[in-house]
Amino acid sequence: MTKDQEPLPSYDLSNLVILIAEKHATMRTIIREVLHKFGVRKLYEESTPEAAFETFCGVNPDIVTIDWGPDFDGVSLLNKIRQDQTSPNQVVPVIMVTPYTEKSRIYAARDAGMTEFLAQPVSAKTIYEHICKIIENPREFFKTKAYTGPDRRRHKGKYEGEERRKEAPTSYEVPDDKKSEQDGETDKPST
Repeated sequence: MTKDQEPLPSYDLSNLVILIAEKHATMRTIIREVLHKFGVRKLYEESTPEAAFETFCGVNPDIVTIDWGPDFDGVSLLNKIRQDQTSPNQVVPVIMVTPYTEKSRIYAARDAGMTEFLAQPVSAKTIYEHICKIIENPREFFKTKAYTGPDRRRHKGKYEGEERRKEAPTSYEVPDDKKSEQDGETDKPST
């Protein structure tokens, strides 16, 4: 049995509160109906980023799905959720849902702090898989001046290749270029 053929886990999603921020009524209906089939009962829908942020602040959902395309600036909405001081939950999981899947868009959404990226057309299975990823693999969140969002590194394995990031020396390690400077020094106080 391949990974694609494995049955998905069964989660009780009935207590989730989900906000659907989507310009197109048809797509809102599809996502709403799929989520209802999964047992989600507390759904909120908005067709503009401005209304979506207002609803987000009012209901503080557990998950937000955000459209991103012409006439719906999903990245700006995501930035408000992540950076605005009035945001009630800057670390809420956000699933970007869009038919625009160019790498530059994926990177822009990632750099704005999205949790998952869902390419349209969507299916019930892909929606559920993304919710399962959020449940099963919660990612650590970071807040800096330049970025608020989940850890962008998905692979936790050790990489030893040429492009591997260099780790900062720990407090007990001395970088090679500093060892020669310390050769004559000791840590003992002079008496």
